[in-house]
Amino acid sequence: MKYFTDFKYKAALKKYKTQIFCISIGFILFLIAKNHESDKDSFINNNFVKRDGYSAYNKSYEVYVDGLTDEEVLVELPVSHRRYSDEEIDEVFEKCVQVLETAILGKNPSLQEVSQDLDLINSIKEYGIYVSWISEDPSLIDSLGTVYNEDLKEGRDTALKVFLSGRERQAQYLINIRVVPRSYTKEELTLKNFMSSLEALDKENINKEGYTLPESFEGKKLYYRQDENKDIHIIWIMGIVIAILLYVKDLADVKDKREYRAKQMLLDYPEIVSKLMVFIGAGLSIRSAWERIVEDYESLKGEKRYAYEEMSRSLVKLKTGVHESKVYKDFGRSCAVKQYMKLASLLDQNRKSGVNNLKQILSVEMVSAWEERINIARRQGEEASTKLLLPLLLLLIVVLIIIMLPAMMAFK
Repeated sequence: MKYFTDFKYKAALKKYKTQIFCISIGFILFLIAKNHESDKDSFINNNFVKRDGYSAYNKSYEVYVDGLTDEEVLVELPVSHRRYSDEEIDEVFEKCVQVLETAILGKNPSLQEVSQDLDLINSIKEYGIYVSWISEDPSLIDSLGTVYNEDLKEGRDTALKVFLSGRERQAQYLINIRVVPRSYTKEELTLKNFMSSLEALDKENINKEGYTLPESFEGKKLYYRQDENKDIHIIWIMGIVIAILLYVKDLADVKDKREYRAKQMLLDYPEIVSKLMVFIGAGLSIRSAWERIVEDYESLKGEKRYAYEEMSRSLVKLKTGVHESKVYKDFGRSCAVKQYMKLASLLDQNRKSGVNNLKQILSVEMVSAWEERINIARRQGEEASTKLLLPLLLLLIVVLIIIMLPAMMAFK
C-alpha cells in the first residue's frame, strides 16, 4: 500500500512539475520582494513622519488611517523636503564655499596655480545646494572652467563669481584665482611649435591653390598619412561573421534534420514490423511482403516518410538484380537506426537459414516496438511541457514586475 502511494505521489509530481516549478519561482520572488521591502526604512515610526534630506523633493505617501471613520480609509500624506532655517542657511553657504575651493581644482595644485581646466560643479548634493558660475574674465577662464593660457607669458589674477541657491535663499561669493602659463612637456612643446609653423605656412599661401607640408622639422624627418576610415572595416568583419553564422546554421539544420528523420523512422517502425508480420503470416515471401508495403506507401502519396523511402530504394535495388542479402544490409546501414539494423539482420538470417518462426520473432519485435513508441510519445510530451516552461516563466516575471513596480516606485 505504501509503495502504491509513493508511486502515485511520484507520478503526480512528474506530471505537474511545470506548474510546481512556476509556483515555486513565484513564491521565491515574493519572498525576495518582501525582504527587500522590509529592508527599507519606514517613513512612519511611532506616528513620527520622517523627512528625506535637504536635497530631496516634496513627496506624498498613501497610508491607511483607522479610527477616523467607521471604516479604515486611505489618505495621501504630504511630506515636504527638509528646509534650512535662516541661521542654518548662512552657515551652510560658508561651508559650501570651502567645499568648492577644493572640489573645482581638477588637476591643479591650488587656486593660485591654475594652468589646466577647472571642474566647475553645478550642485553640492550633500547640502542640497545648487551652484552657478560667472567669470570676470572670460578670455582667461570661461564660466565652464576652460582655461585659455596658451599664449600667457606670466601669471594673471582673476575671479569667479559663484551663486549658491538653497531653494528659498540665494547668495553670491567671489573666489579669487590666479592663472599661470601652462607648462609643456618636451613633446607637447614640439607639437605646439609645429602647429604654429603650419598655421603660419597656411597664412603665407592663403592666395594660392594650396601649400606643401614640410619634409622635416627641428631636424626630424617627417612622414604624413591620412587617418583611414575605420568604420569601413566593419563591412568585411560582418561578412566573416555572417559566413560563420550561416555555417553554424547549416550544421544546426543538418543536425535537426537528422534528429527529425530518426524520430520519424522510430515512430514508423512498429507499423512496418506489423505489416511485415501480417504479409508473411499470409504466406508471402519477405521480398513480396516488402514490395506490397512499398506499393501501399506509394499509392497513398502523402507526407514523405523516410523509412518507407529507404524501403522503396531497396526495392529498386532488388528489381535491378542486387543480391537480396546485400539489399537488406544496405537498408539497415542507410537507416542508421539500431531498430532497423536489427530488422535487416533478422530478415537476412531468416533468408539464409530458412527458419520458419520468423512470424513469431516479428511478433515479439512488434510488441517491443509499440512499447518503445509509447515511450517516445511520452518523452515528446515531457519535452513539449519543458519548452513551455520558459514562456510561462517570462510571463510570470512580467506579471510580478507589473505588480511590484508601482509599490517600489512609491517607496522611492
